[in-house]
Amino acid sequence: MLKFMAQPDIGLINIFFRSIGLDQLNRYWFGDPDVAFPFIMLLHLWRNVPFYGIAFLAAMQAIPQSYYEAAEIDGANAWARFRYITLPGIRGMIIVMVTIHVLWTFNNFDFVFLATGGGPINATDVLPVYVYRQSWTSYTIGYAASMGIVMLVILLIYFIIYIRLYERQEISR
Repeated sequence: MLKFMAQPDIGLINIFFRSIGLDQLNRYWFGDPDVAFPFIMLLHLWRNVPFYGIAFLAAMQAIPQSYYEAAEIDGANAWARFRYITLPGIRGMIIVMVTIHVLWTFNNFDFVFLATGGGPINATDVLPVYVYRQSWTSYTIGYAASMGIVMLVILLIYFIIYIRLYERQEISR
C-alpha cells in the first residue's frame, strides 16, 4: 500500500506535497538513494509502534492503582511515580519487547524486499535481502548459507550477552 502511496505522479504523499506547494518534493521515495532507507525505517516504525503501544498499555494497566495512590499521598511527583512504580512494573515487558524488536529488525526482509529489493544502488540493502540475492539471483547457495549461519551466530551472541546482563540485574535486585 505504501509503495503505491510513494509513486511520483499518483501517490498520495506526492499529491499532498503538491497541494501544499512543495512541488520540488515530487519523487519516487523508494527510488531515491538518499531517502529510501529512512523511508523504510519509517515504514518499520509505522508497522511496529501500535503493537508496542498496546503491549505497554497492557503492562501499565497491570500495575495496581494503589501503588500510585500511595506514592501521591507520600508526595511523589509524576517523574518519581514513573521512575519508581511504572518503570519497574513494565520491566518484564521491556525485556520481551526489546528481544522481539531485535529479532524483527535483524531479520527485516519483507519491507525492504517488497519496497526496494535492496536498491536503489544498494541503499536499502540489509543482510537478509543480501543473503536472498546471493542465493536466488547469483546462485551462490553455499555463500548465502554461510551468511545465514553468520546471522545466526550474531543473534546468538546478542542473546547470550542480553541474558547474562538480565540475570546480573535480577541478582542485584
